[in-house]
Parts: sequence; structure tokens; C-alpha cells
Amino acid sequence: MRPRAASHRRRCARSGRHPPRPRDASRPPAPRRSRRGRLALAAARRSQGRDRRGRSASRSGRAYVNPQAISVRAQPTDLEPADLATVLWQGWRIVVAGCEYVPVGGGSHHWRVVDADSRAHWITAVDLKRTSPAALRVALDTAIALHDRAHLDFVVAPIPTVAGESLRPLGPSYAVAVYPYLEARSLPFGLELDEGTAAELAGLLARLHAAELSLAPGLPEVGADIPGRAGLERALHDLDSRWTGGPYSEPAREAVTRQQAAIRELLRLFDDLSRAARANAGRNVITHGEPHPANLLRDGDRLLLIDWDTVARGAPERDLWWLDGQPAALEIYERASARTLDPSSMQLYRVRWTLDDIASFVQIFRSPHERNPDTERWWTFAERLTEAAETAAARRTGGSPSPRPQS
Repeated sequence: MRPRAASHRRRCARSGRHPPRPRDASRPPAPRRSRRGRLALAAARRSQGRDRRGRSASRSGRAYVNPQAISVRAQPTDLEPADLATVLWQGWRIVVAGCEYVPVGGGSHHWRVVDADSRAHWITAVDLKRTSPAALRVALDTAIALHDRAHLDFVVAPIPTVAGESLRPLGPSYAVAVYPYLEARSLPFGLELDEGTAAELAGLLARLHAAELSLAPGLPEVGADIPGRAGLERALHDLDSRWTGGPYSEPAREAVTRQQAAIRELLRLFDDLSRAARANAGRNVITHGEPHPANLLRDGDRLLLIDWDTVARGAPERDLWWLDGQPAALEIYERASARTLDPSSMQLYRVRWTLDDIASFVQIFRSPHERNPDTERWWTFAERLTEAAETAAARRTGGSPSPRPQS
């Protein structure tokens, strides 16, 4: 049963550990904003793959699932509000007057913080068990450079600390970043963009891909590899043994068993496409990585792009495959960027996304886990993904997906 949102909310009272404002200090500097801090609970942005009525959202019959968008809901028990307040003071000179936990998003925890001057801030604490602190810092530094130096005003970048840092550590397990609090409209993951929004996104991506690589000297280069492939292949070879990680382990094994032929076919397709795409190697640009609808915010007549932790050097198709099925938008991109997109690379990144998600779900349900609201959501999407694998594999072979067994 989904927990009531109110049960997740907690006031962040200032404690004795919160450093008092020095008597002779000037007012804490206000966060840098090009315009009045606005919008965003936008983090309710990383939608959960559902539409406004709570129904599963898909695009043109294709299932798009973002496992990281459905994993973090409960307030962390190992992060004290007073410690968060201390970090906000030390890093940004934010004096916390009010703090509300917002149970949204994936991979990070979020708070809406109001400071002593009644200004709102969006606070993100990233779980460092899920990401490298150094890689996260490079990604957020890149977002700041794109916003400030490349003048890409659609980039929602973190507010630097008073020392110019993009984030600060909070104990051994978390890193904290501060963003403008935006009150914009976010889009649900899986939504099919209308032509106007798709065209606008194509224009933003053309501007992003025109940014100089020298803006981000430490930014890694990413290919279309599948990080969890080895684990997925081990699981495919372990279908005759019982999976014992938790309550969803055996149902997951049964689901993968039903779709194993489709998953194997997708892996073969991925390898074929990888070989075909190598001919276009060396076309690297700065890519966002996940410019899907849940990472878009509508602020009046502006379209904004959030969640830059996946930014990397890569092929343009890493971003553009999200607009596959929008020929007018792709044409706008090609004209604006003077680039010709490679169809094999577009398909490669689509297949990679599906396989990466399947690998993530398999890893979760083969590992120790419990039945809770998070794993229930994960299981719902895992079922959709295995069906997506069969559909995609059938499209590859020119056949039709077999009927799903009825339980």
C-alpha cells in the first residue's frame, strides 16, 4: 500500500549543531538566480512512468521505463535534518527556517527548504552508493559551465557554494546540491511529445551539441555499452536454479524465462547495431543522456532540461533517439546542427535503453530485497519491460509477439 505523503514529511528544525550566524557577518548571500527562484517541485518531475490518472504511460506502443525514476520514496533514516541544515549553512550560507521532505524521484532524496528570508530552495542529496562522488562533481560542474559559460539558459544547473563548488559531501553516504526552487510543470515519463515541444527540444539539443568540448575537460566519454550486461547474461544462464533474493526473485525468474528468447535476440541485435555504428565513431559532442519528458520542465514559454548527472561526451544519437518517431523534429535538429543522424545509432541507443533497464531489474530482484512500495513499483515496471523486449525482438525478426501466458 502506498504510504501517505504526509507520513514522509518532516520539519527540519534547527538544532544546537546548526552554526549560528556570526554577529559581525553580513547577510548570507542569496542563491544566484537569473530570475526569481521559481518552479520546480519539478522533481515530481522524474515521473513514475504514469499519466495524470495514474495509468501506465507508453509512447506509440513502445514501453519506456526509467528504473531510476521509481526507486527512492522514503525519507532516509541515516540522514539527520540537523546535519542537512549544517551543510546548507556551511556551503551556501542558507539558514534553514523550514524544511519539507518530498518523496519523489529516484537515486536521490529531495527537500523543499525555506530560508530565513522566506526564499525557497530545492535540495538534493545524492546517495553515493549509487554513483561516484568524483563523477557526480564533474557532471554538475559541466552543467554549471553550460549554463554560465555557454549561456545555455535552458540548463537547470546547481547553485554553486560560496566557495564555487557544485556540491558538498554530507557524511560518507551523501552529497548535497542546491537548485533554484522552480514552480514549473513537469511532464510524465513515457509521454509522447506534441510536435511543438518535440521541435523545441530538438532545437535545445542542437544548441547543447554545439557547445565546446573544452567546457568540460574531465567529462567522460560514453559508448553504447550495457553496464549490467554481464549480470544479465549470468541470469539467463541461471534460469533453472531458484532465485532467492526476496519475494520477487522467483516471479522475476519466471518472467525472464518467458521472455528469454526475446532478450537474447535483443542482445544479438545490440551487437549487430554496435558494429554498424562504429563507422560513425569520433562524432562526440556533450550529450545530456536522458532528455526524456520527465526531465523536461515547462516554465511559461520556456522549455528547461533538468537532471544533468548523466551528461557525457557521446554520439549525438545518444540524445536524439528520444525523438525517434518525430521526423519533423529530427529534421529541425539536422538543419540546426548541420549533422546527419545515423539510423543504426538511433536504433542502437533505443535497444540499449531497454536492455539496460532489464539488466537493472534483474539485478535488483536477484539481490536481497523486501516487499515494500518501492519494490512493488519496480515489479510493475519489470513486467512491462519483459513485454517490451518481446515486442522489440519480434519487430527485429519480422514476427509477432506471442500471447502472454495468463495466470
